Amino acid sequence: MSYLAPEQPLSFDEYLAFERRSLTKHELVDGRAYAMAGASFAHNVLVANIIGSLRSALEAGGCYTLPSDMKVRTASKAYYPDASVVCGPPQFHDASEDVLLNPSILVEVLSDSTERIDRGEKLQAYTSMPSVTDYLLVASRRVRVEHFARTRNFQPLVLGAGDRITIANPPLNIGVQELYARVF
Repeated sequence: MSYLAPEQPLSFDEYLAFERRSLTKHELVDGRAYAMAGASFAHNVLVANIIGSLRSALEAGGCYTLPSDMKVRTASKAYYPDASVVCGPPQFHDASEDVLLNPSILVEVLSDSTERIDRGEKLQAYTSMPSVTDYLLVASRRVRVEHFARTRNFQPLVLGAGDRITIANPPLNIGVQELYARVF
């Protein structure tokens, strides 16, 4: 991510006003807007597979699966997770309905440029949200998913090709290999 240097740190509302006018996406961290870079083909195939798998698995349960254009607000930060799931009525920052406040499941696909942030500040920010039950880190260079669940105090469970991602609420059971269809 590249930093967009404002004269002063941006408040959340200043960031939103800027972001809603912008032609590119930015995340807000500590009052600074960071431009989002494009992603590789493998990254995009993984995201498409993840969204399709989550949607199929959760279709009947009253959950919505959302792509990376939905901002998620965590305290004073705003991120664009690669995929998010909200169960029950979604709650938004304002009437624009472009900033989700109550995701249940958040997913990030790891890349060289984002892995440190996804494992560090995003892990901390996402798992501090009361609504978040699960956070998935999906490797883009090999078949590997790290599943952080509130039921395990967000201690990671590392999953490989023969494993399944299971979540009790909302009920979810997806084969890890399903996420990697046509990637490797």
